[in-house]
Amino acid sequence: MNNTNHFIIENGVLIKYIGDDDNVTIPSGVTKIGNYAFSNWPSCQNDEMLESLDDWTFKDNPRITSVQISDSVTHIGDYAFSGCYNLTSVTIPDSVTHIGDKAF
Repeated sequence: MNNTNHFIIENGVLIKYIGDDDNVTIPSGVTKIGNYAFSNWPSCQNDEMLESLDDWTFKDNPRITSVQISDSVTHIGDYAFSGCYNLTSVTIPDSVTHIGDKAF
């Protein structure tokens, strides 16, 4: 179960997750996940409001094994999943119009 105190959120941007849950659900109202927000942390589930995964969002996160990006996401930043060496499955919807350099 998520503790809302484990999220640092500013103006709809999830700046950092500071909890240690194995599975995380992005809180309602978050429209963007910022740089390094989940670097080295567990997998998460995003909600329908999420629009963007910023640069280095999940970089070097060994716990991520699969990703299913929400239909509301349009932007995946540079290095967003770079170094996620256990990532074996990715589903990217047609809504994504930008995939940054070395995103995977």
